[in-house]
Amino acid sequence: MNAQEMKGDAGAKERKSAAHHHVCPWWLGYILCCPLRRFLEKPEKILASYVRSGMTVLEPGCGMGYFSLPLARLVGPGGRVLCVDLTQVVSRAILGKSTSYQKENRDQA
Repeated sequence: MNAQEMKGDAGAKERKSAAHHHVCPWWLGYILCCPLRRFLEKPEKILASYVRSGMTVLEPGCGMGYFSLPLARLVGPGGRVLCVDLTQVVSRAILGKSTSYQKENRDQA
């Protein structure tokens, strides 16, 4: 490995380390999903003019799913919501919520 390759590799590590400090910590997701937040922001009202039944919606940085389940209701059974987040803790939490939501809707149908 030459000096230029080593320098490039070190730069990549520095960028990765710097990016890590700009990620919202997983525990803050519970605060952002607080039910009291719905008094100030109503996800359905915010998203309704942009999302239609049957659409496929990408939600980058979904966090704990504050907008994810309302999006799922708006796109309906024919649509899809693709949630992407950087942390595994958050990814597991949103997967659990979506599984519960699917079961509830299956029982109601």
